[in-house]
Parts: sequence; structure tokens; C-alpha cells
Amino acid sequence: MECPDCGGAGKIKKPVDMRTVEDFPCETCGGTGVLPEPETGLGEKLDEIMAAVRENREAIRFIQVQNRSLFYRPDLHRRLVYEVKEPFKRALRKFTRPGILLKARALWGFYRVLRAVGRLPEPTAENVGRPNSRILCRIRNEFFLRAHGFPFLKELRRAVNLFIIVYDTDFYSPFINFWADELRRAEGWIPNSPNAPDRRYWKE
Repeated sequence: MECPDCGGAGKIKKPVDMRTVEDFPCETCGGTGVLPEPETGLGEKLDEIMAAVRENREAIRFIQVQNRSLFYRPDLHRRLVYEVKEPFKRALRKFTRPGILLKARALWGFYRVLRAVGRLPEPTAENVGRPNSRILCRIRNEFFLRAHGFPFLKELRRAVNLFIIVYDTDFYSPFINFWADELRRAEGWIPNSPNAPDRRYWKE
């Protein structure tokens, strides 16, 4: 039997035992008279994709950072891990243990880490991935343009470069952002006096 609701597009089951046609709704429209949309599956798939995109925006931003940062290049990232990060962790563990000899070995380990950082490309606004990393590069350049005359200036620059690289490539960046946010909101933070830094080591 033809469906009176959807104009014959569907078929109604034949009545049995004197029951009326209304007891047997159309298999296509269900008695509503509205034909369902063709089930292509495209709409549902698109909804799933968009939901995944919304839930993983942070992951997508991280991938974009990886694509922009020079220090995610496989050869450089391998050197960063095995020549810098792992030796730094070993030296830090030695430094926190009691004993003068262990502390001396730790200091030598820190020095070797800084030498390894010096063999890496210096982070610049052009080769880092995060916008905040570019700001750190600008501040570093301004600082070392003005700072002069005190010992270990080269090692200090390497330490700052290591800080920028870690911020750019590691999961520590949100924790560093917390400190920056707190400093920005802090009341009572005392700035430099007019005579600081010492003019023997600082150019205006």
C-alpha cells in the first residue's frame, strides 16, 4: 500500500487482523510525511572532524610551532637532547648531592653544557617558533648590546640562549608564562634605581 503522508515514496505494511492503516506507519517517513535526508555520512564525518579540531587546538598550535622552529629539525633536536638537556640533568643531580667532589664535577658538567649550547645555532626571531620566543630574542639582543665589562659574558649569553631554546621547544613554557604574568600583575615590584645597573658594566 502507498503511504498517504509522503506521497507514495514509502510503503505501508498490509493491515492484519482488522487493524487500520494507521497502526502500520510508513517504513520510510514513519508517519510524519517528511522524507529523511540521504545517508551519505559526509555530514556526520565533517562534524566529527570539526569537533576534533576544536578539542585539539592546542595540539595544532604546537605542531605549527614545531614547523616554524629550527630547533625541532631532527638533527638539531637530537643534539639538543643528548648534548645539552641530558648532560644538564646529570650535572644537576650531582650538584644536589652532598660532597665537594660531586659539586665540582657538576660545575664542570654545567660548563660543558654551555659549550655544547655554543655549538648550536643561536636562537633568533627568524628561527624560533613561538611569538614569545621572538620577544625573548629581542630582549637578549638589547641586554647584550648594553652589558659589557663583567666576566663570563659569553657564558651568560649561552645560558640565555639555552633558556630561549628550552622555552621554544619544551613543555616548560606555560610555567615560565606564569612567572611573567605574576610579575606583570605584581604590586610593589621595585624597579631599578636611577643609578642601576652599574655604569661600569652597562651602556645607556
